[in-house]
Amino acid sequence: MAFDRLGLSRSIVLIDTPELFLPPDDHAPFLRTLAGLGADNQIFAATTSPALLEMVSPTQIIRLGTKGK
Repeated sequence: MAFDRLGLSRSIVLIDTPELFLPPDDHAPFLRTLAGLGADNQIFAATTSPALLEMVSPTQIIRLGTKGK
């Protein structure tokens, strides 16, 4: 709702664990909806959700705290 009200476009959006209060089947649709709410936004999401990680190219994933992997 905030995206729409603020008219966010060409923005950087930081989201920490967007899947926290959603059932697993809703993780990917939720992020797809967020991505579609503005034009030219960059979304950075901190997540452990396999569904969200599978949505993007491996080149778009930055793994933190995974020594040797």
